[in-house]
Amino acid sequence: MRKDLKMRKFNIIAIAAALTASMFSGCGTATEKFEPDYIIASIKDSDVKLDYATANTYVRIMQAETYDYAQGVMKEDETPSDDIWSEVLTEKTENGYQTYGEVFKDETLDNLKSMLVSEEHMGDYNITFTDDEQERWNTVADDFVEKTDDAALEAMHADKASIVNTLRLMAIQDRVKTKIKKEADVTVDDADVQQTTFSYTTVYKDSFDDPEQTAKGIKSAFEKSEDKDFSAAVSEQGITSSDVTITTNDPDYDEIGLDKDLVDEIMKLNDGECGYYTDENGNIEVFYMTAKNDKDATDAKRSSKEEEEKTEYYNDTIEEWKDAAEFEIDEKAWNSIKVNKNAIYTELHENDTEDSDTTVTATDDGGTVTTDDSSVSVGVTASDGGEVNADVTTGKTEDNDAAENNDTKEENGEKIAENNNNIDNSDENAGSDDNDTK
Repeated sequence: MRKDLKMRKFNIIAIAAALTASMFSGCGTATEKFEPDYIIASIKDSDVKLDYATANTYVRIMQAETYDYAQGVMKEDETPSDDIWSEVLTEKTENGYQTYGEVFKDETLDNLKSMLVSEEHMGDYNITFTDDEQERWNTVADDFVEKTDDAALEAMHADKASIVNTLRLMAIQDRVKTKIKKEADVTVDDADVQQTTFSYTTVYKDSFDDPEQTAKGIKSAFEKSEDKDFSAAVSEQGITSSDVTITTNDPDYDEIGLDKDLVDEIMKLNDGECGYYTDENGNIEVFYMTAKNDKDATDAKRSSKEEEEKTEYYNDTIEEWKDAAEFEIDEKAWNSIKVNKNAIYTELHENDTEDSDTTVTATDDGGTVTTDDSSVSVGVTASDGGEVNADVTTGKTEDNDAAENNDTKEENGEKIAENNNNIDNSDENAGSDDNDTK
């Protein structure tokens, strides 16, 4: 795709927020009817099993979130598309997949396997959940079912049980992740994380009659100023400065966009010093050393590096578990869960703006329907392949609950924004030792 759109991985807080703040509409196509409790995946010689309804529910949640994210990416790139799933990859994957939809489906199954082995090993970490936590799942599920049309629920094979089970599996996965990360023996060398912060500006030779004199003027103004404000000294010349933080012993020159020679000159300075340097193009670089050892930036880098290594340890552990587990996957049932533009679940957010009309693609022919302020009619495909019309309420009501619903949406939206910054290996830890036992 235009950008790497890996399947987003969310913790339980993000999912709960997403479910309560939005609803899904769309169609689910199946080549064969499978009962909700039909076992689609299991681990041999284990009590761990995944039913068809839960698998469907999880796929549709991830599909909705991924689609929403992809639309945002493509909007930024000004390359809109109503069908990301059939988009051909630049190169085939090692598994021979050619489209993003195929990759998404494979990644989804892989993450479901991670959930199953997490459940298999949860006893190793004495993980249980309190009555309050379980009641929360029930509350979220009840809210979701209440706000979603029966036909849409049927199309995505979702009910209270499948939603609760999805939330439970995600909570287990998150709690196990937290436990495994705590086991990781992480040692970070100070030299690997030390950060240096400096500021610089470029005096272009074509922009000034006397570039060198301009550079000297910046340096002089800075040294004479009481507050030693490099940015202010630069501004006096009608230009701006940039602040840069690098890893002291291993600068990423491509990332910061500066030449090695320039960085080498800057690194000759002590804290608080200002200098200038003529580059190979005849422009003059003026710079100021803020902190050769930036403690705050170094501490942040150390934390980031430690988290990176803990996540790597967690990923390695999960992969070992999956390699050791003998999964039994019903391929026919799994393949019946379609991921394409005709099986799309678009998040229908409650009115975000005064102009609340929203266009979604959800019909078999790829056509569009436009919502009004309160509901949307979408063509969905039932499990038997036939079409049904589903009226899905967006949450706008005329009774006294409207204000409360909007407040809840705003609160949950903040949670989503906070949690959706996590892609791939940047998941936030959820759950504490205190909550691991009743």
